[in-house]
Amino acid sequence: MRNTSLILLAFVLVLAVGCGNKQSRVSVAPGGGQVKVETEGGTATISANQGDISGLPAPLRYPGATPVGSAQVQTPEGTGNSYVMETTDPKDNVVQFYKNAMPNWGNKVTTETPTGTMLMAANPDGSEGMTVGVTTEGGKTQATVIYWRKQ
Repeated sequence: MRNTSLILLAFVLVLAVGCGNKQSRVSVAPGGGQVKVETEGGTATISANQGDISGLPAPLRYPGATPVGSAQVQTPEGTGNSYVMETTDPKDNVVQFYKNAMPNWGNKVTTETPTGTMLMAANPDGSEGMTVGVTTEGGKTQATVIYWRKQ
């Protein structure tokens, strides 16, 4: 589950930053734990390590979850960061946590599917927001939090 999410995330971020740009530079960190794509439109950094969640606002960090990956995209318009965390807590607990995480945010949308739950919300002025996907597999619940902020 973790590797599939990270591969998909890396692919989407590379496409989002790289499409339409004539010049790009790709670099891989020693040991292969990080890939950086730099283009005229911005930079995407994909980390396949334990993940650094320091850029995620504290109210969006699920208590006790283990970070398993992260990716960052920076453009002149703003930043978008994705964080993947795992916990042994039930999916419903994780979903409820994120429903309550930012009480003053509006535009809240929740979509339930047989395989997981997707939540979306933004602050009142639309300058920052989140999309959270919560799935369960093999006794672990995974939360993928995409947090964005306009410049």
